[in-house]
Amino acid sequence: KAILPKKQKSKINPYTAEEAEALFKAVEGTKMEVPVKLATMFGLRREEVLGLRWSAIDFAKRTLRINHTCVLVGNAAVNFNRTKNESSNRTLYMTDDMVAYLKGVKKQQREQQLKQGEYYSYTDYVCIDEYGQQLHPNYISERFREILKKNGLRHIRFHDLRHTCASLLMNHGYQLKDVSSMLGHSTITTTADIYGHLDDERMRDIAEKMGSVL
Repeated sequence: KAILPKKQKSKINPYTAEEAEALFKAVEGTKMEVPVKLATMFGLRREEVLGLRWSAIDFAKRTLRINHTCVLVGNAAVNFNRTKNESSNRTLYMTDDMVAYLKGVKKQQREQQLKQGEYYSYTDYVCIDEYGQQLHPNYISERFREILKKNGLRHIRFHDLRHTCASLLMNHGYQLKDVSSMLGHSTITTTADIYGHLDDERMRDIAEKMGSVL
């Protein structure tokens, strides 16, 4: 008959645009570059980043499909042909710059495949090491912390890159509904629970601007 305590929600800790740019410079040329950019630009979860496959990317239509995930079970990385929930299975659109960037990544991986020869294992995954192996979830989290510390960047979790995407979108005028669809939340209520205070801040800013105009 005991009343179980409610699970404490982790406080979101997004980066500013300037901090995100500094992070991009810090990971440039490393195995973390692609995961960090995908998480920040598209608001992807870690399991969605690692589960992204080249076959889910359509360069002609400039889309990428989030329909496969890599989840940590114990210490093992397990791949699933499903997402966290139905709404998380979504199609996102890429800018011309992102299309060009990912094409460049794919070209580099092909060159690496030729270099490694029989030691290279093609997996179709986008986030891989120099031998074609899919990056492990633990590697992402641990290496991310190391990079932040090494470069004197403010400590955040890898998952906070997803929050960074959402906060930047809202700061540029996008509504909760738009952000909810992009992040793949099951309901807009989920988005409001997480980012409602950011929306309030934006609305206060709008009110201040209207007050200075009228």
